[in-house]
Amino acid sequence: MLADRIGIPQLRDMAGRSERVVTVIELVELERIADLFNQEWVDGKSANSGHYRLQVEAQFADHGRGFPELVCQVSGILPLSCQRCLTLLDWDVALEFRLAIVATESDLDHVTERFDAVVADEHGFSLVEAVTDELLGSLPLAPTHNDRAQCADVEEYIQAVPDDDGAAHKEQVNRPFSNLATLVGRGSRTDDMDSN
Repeated sequence: MLADRIGIPQLRDMAGRSERVVTVIELVELERIADLFNQEWVDGKSANSGHYRLQVEAQFADHGRGFPELVCQVSGILPLSCQRCLTLLDWDVALEFRLAIVATESDLDHVTERFDAVVADEHGFSLVEAVTDELLGSLPLAPTHNDRAQCADVEEYIQAVPDDDGAAHKEQVNRPFSNLATLVGRGSRTDDMDSN
């Protein structure tokens, strides 16, 4: 893994040599998104806990613009919680982003539009922090299994809910206004119209 922080001089050197870094980020390093992980995985009860990590390929470049550029590809699986059934959801990550890494706020004016820009702090640039930022921007607000059948508890509940005839059915349709006519007295309104 890269050092926690990479200074601007080292970044410029890496960009000048068009250095390519391939590494793995373990989920324990993603402290800012740890709250999003499924509690079953956090507690260590998941059978597949070993395959949750991120593969990172970072290509540094210098195209003569005065700042190091980074093209980064991130892939892997995150152990999120399905917001429909609250069970473990293996979320596939396939993310690519481009960054210009500048030393000061004033350097942001020189960054071309095709790059997002990040200002390295006094300790330098963190690849883990950049990946975390991009992940936070790409994750859905409410992740769910693609196929509702994967939500076993929800499927069992839906199949057990009886319909109006008392028979269980596979899909419950919510009709919040189905009895509205009865409540507002549909019959009396029809009689009033007939009398006019």
